[in-house]
Amino acid sequence: MADEKRHEPSEREAAMMAAFAQTMRTVMDPLLSRLEQLEAQKTPAVEKLTGDQIHAQMMKALRGQSDTLAEIGLVEMVENCVSNLGATDAEGNVRGATFDAELQYVPVNVDGKIVGKRGAPVCKRIFNYRLPIGFDKHLAEGGIVPAGMTIATLEQVERGDVDREGYAQWLAETFWQADLKRFVGKQLPAHVRPAAAPVQVAATGGR
Repeated sequence: MADEKRHEPSEREAAMMAAFAQTMRTVMDPLLSRLEQLEAQKTPAVEKLTGDQIHAQMMKALRGQSDTLAEIGLVEMVENCVSNLGATDAEGNVRGATFDAELQYVPVNVDGKIVGKRGAPVCKRIFNYRLPIGFDKHLAEGGIVPAGMTIATLEQVERGDVDREGYAQWLAETFWQADLKRFVGKQLPAHVRPAAAPVQVAATGGR
């Protein structure tokens, strides 16, 4: 078999191949970039949202649906509500915590647009929670803490530097937890609204 002589491209052929390769890059690079853009548009990246972010987006969408949402009044804020739950002082008076309440109505939708509200509002959350006067004093001292219970500061309670089955548990069960169960998710009773309830509150800060 005769040896095949390997053909080496001439200088002119090499120059033509280099020019062809450059032409292909010039033509194909924009096409490939455009194809990548089109594929990205077909399969957009999915953004993972937290529950708070989803709620914020929903509320933003609701606010954008109608210029009359403020007039409709889907959300009502009631300040200085006084709970009818709590602890009894030495004179037999029940002292309850004070809080602000956020009430929400059920929206009425027509063709995907909010046009009104219906029914009575429901309490969605309570905040700016303040314990009543006497939460840090025993009954004999004019307070509402049962005799024999060791009293601690709220800072100690929050840090967990107390017996959680003692004073801390009594505070939680008598006030905060009791009010959450009583009011959140339900209609706000008229007698706890500020116009109907006297205010006697200690300056303890909000929750």
